[in-house]
Amino acid sequence: MPEEWIIGRRQPSTVSDWKKLIQDFRDQFPYDPFTALIVETFANALDAKSTKIDIQVDGNTYRILDNGNGMTPYEFKEYHNIASLTKRRGETIGFAGVGAKVFLDRAEYTITETKTRSFHGATHWAFYGESLEWEPIPTSNAIHYSTGTYVEVKLRTDEDITKLNPQFVERVLQQYYNAALLGHYHLRSVSINGREVKPWEVPQSEIEKRKDFEFKVGKHRIRGFLVKSSKALPEEFQGPFIVVFGKTVMQWWFRQYPLSSETFYGLVLADYLICLLYTSPSPRDRTR
Repeated sequence: MPEEWIIGRRQPSTVSDWKKLIQDFRDQFPYDPFTALIVETFANALDAKSTKIDIQVDGNTYRILDNGNGMTPYEFKEYHNIASLTKRRGETIGFAGVGAKVFLDRAEYTITETKTRSFHGATHWAFYGESLEWEPIPTSNAIHYSTGTYVEVKLRTDEDITKLNPQFVERVLQQYYNAALLGHYHLRSVSINGREVKPWEVPQSEIEKRKDFEFKVGKHRIRGFLVKSSKALPEEFQGPFIVVFGKTVMQWWFRQYPLSSETFYGLVLADYLICLLYTSPSPRDRTR
C-alpha cells in the first residue's frame, strides 16, 4: 500500500491558502455555491461514463453515487490537489475534475469513495482550523457497483441547507443536464431519494410545432430538436440551447439571447464545440 493511503494518516494540502483559492475559484461560477456543487459533481459522474446516478439529500447531507469508471490511485491522489488538472482538455465537461472541491470551505466534511476493478479507496476531507487536510479512511459498501464513485458532503451553512431538497436538485439537473435526462447520451437512470428524475419537457398539449433535425458541420454530427409552445415557457427553459457532452450551455454565458425566445425550447447537441468552452467557468471570460 502506498504511503499516502495509510488509513488515518492525515495529510495537509500543499497549497498555503486553500480557503482563498477555493473562494476565488467559486466566484467565477455564475450561480450559487450549492448549485455549483450539484452541477460539478454531476458533471464528474457523466465524465466517468456513468449510466446510473443516484442522489440522496437528507437533513444537511448531499450524496451522489455513480456507476462510472472510478478513479485510479494516481487520479484519486491528484483529486485532492485542486491545482492539479486530471482531465484532458476538450474531452470532458467537468471543470478539471473539481467536483465537490468547489464546496470544501462550506462543508463540515467531504467523503469520497472510488472503485475500479483494481483499486478501492476512500478519504475524508475537511478543514482543521485554517488547515485543509485529507486522510484515507476504511472503504464502505457505499458503492454497490463493480466500479464507480461516491461523494458525501455535509453542509454547514443555513443558506445552503435551505436549498437541500429534492425539488431544488431536480430543477438544477433539468436546467443544466436535460439532454442527458432525455436519453441523448450514455446516461440511462437518475434518481433523487429513490425517485426517478424526469426531464423537463414542453407539455404535449402546448406544443404547436416540433422539428427534429440532424446534419453535419464538416466531419461533426449535429442533432437535436426545436419546439414552439403555445404559451410562454419558464424563463430558465426559454431557448433554444446548445448542449456539449450532455451539459446545457446557457445563452447568458455568451451574452447572447435569441429573439422572441419566450415560446421556444430546443436542444442543439454539438459536442465538438467543447473546444470553445474549456477556458473558464465564468461568463465574464468563457464558459466551460
